[in-house]
Amino acid sequence: MIQTFSFLSNEVSLVYAMAFSRSKKTKRVIKSPEIEFLIRNKPILVLDHKVMWQMLDLMDVKSKFSYENYMRMMDEEPENFSDLINSHLKSYQNVLFYGVTENDVLKEISMDKGDRLGLKTKIVTSEIAKKLTEGGFDFSLSWTKGGLTAHYIRKNTVIEMFIRRHNVSIAHRVKVRGVWVQPIQSIEHSGHIGTMSAKWFFDSVELFLEQIKMFTEPQYGFLEVPSKYHEVWDKMLDNPHYEDMSISDRNKLERERWIQFEYMVSNQRI
Repeated sequence: MIQTFSFLSNEVSLVYAMAFSRSKKTKRVIKSPEIEFLIRNKPILVLDHKVMWQMLDLMDVKSKFSYENYMRMMDEEPENFSDLINSHLKSYQNVLFYGVTENDVLKEISMDKGDRLGLKTKIVTSEIAKKLTEGGFDFSLSWTKGGLTAHYIRKNTVIEMFIRRHNVSIAHRVKVRGVWVQPIQSIEHSGHIGTMSAKWFFDSVELFLEQIKMFTEPQYGFLEVPSKYHEVWDKMLDNPHYEDMSISDRNKLERERWIQFEYMVSNQRI
């Protein structure tokens, strides 16, 4: 079964990694890896070097890790494969991936850091990153199913900017107790990103951060619902296939979850 899903790098742990494996037909060693991750405690395999390279390359937005250098390392230092993966997972914990799995094997992952982007787009997204970095956010720029996407991520808090030629749409998302919600409605700028008002954008960010102050950070800095809200929150169970929705439908669902949560809280008079 083929599924699309998104996951944060801080939700990934490495079980084992082999740079080479044996052919099931000939039993000879072949240049195909076998890597097992736990992603939200679910085993996911990677059996293609290009997929693994894309995942590593996407994590470090500041430098280009060429496929040629990756494969050279596999030839010369295969014993360091696990260390390479773990060092990236440790160093880049705030990366949001979009993946496609088939029978629990990761077949595709979003990538392409935008080497062909227009200069104005690079400047605007980088300037926003400078400001948000002061608040602990990390920045990445890649192509996803929503198109060219700028991610500003702090733990399970994500500001997701979809950049198109004639408009920019922005979703403010937070993941708490396994559920994605949007405390403020997604917003849209009509026109090129270069004409977008910085004040308009940062006003929305400020409102978003104000809304999520109701959550706490009791462990590892990750957001948590105060215990008195647990019963209400847990009524909003994730649909495991909802990430196959269009971006607009996903935004609508996550916004509706937040409205539902606020409604339940107010009715229970907690």
